[in-house]
Amino acid sequence: PLDKPLAIMIGSEKNGLSEEASSLADFCLELPMYGFTQSFNLSVCAAIVLHTLTTKLRNSNLSWHLNSNEKNQTLLLWLQRCIPHWKEIIAK
Repeated sequence: PLDKPLAIMIGSEKNGLSEEASSLADFCLELPMYGFTQSFNLSVCAAIVLHTLTTKLRNSNLSWHLNSNEKNQTLLLWLQRCIPHWKEIIAK
């Protein structure tokens, strides 16, 4: 579902998700593999899932873009988390 917040959890190739993570999931998906492929590594799996979701989102009628205020707030929060002593910089 793309019309509400979505968390994607991807387990390791060997062990999968923890029991706790699995118990919290509303649903699970499986990526089909064809040919000689026996498994996808974590980054390939994440790329496939995110590409698929992004394509569906862009082709939907959902209003998913951030407005100007949301963009500014997100940028400010990101800068505060990334820049040490940001409060002192703002004070100057």
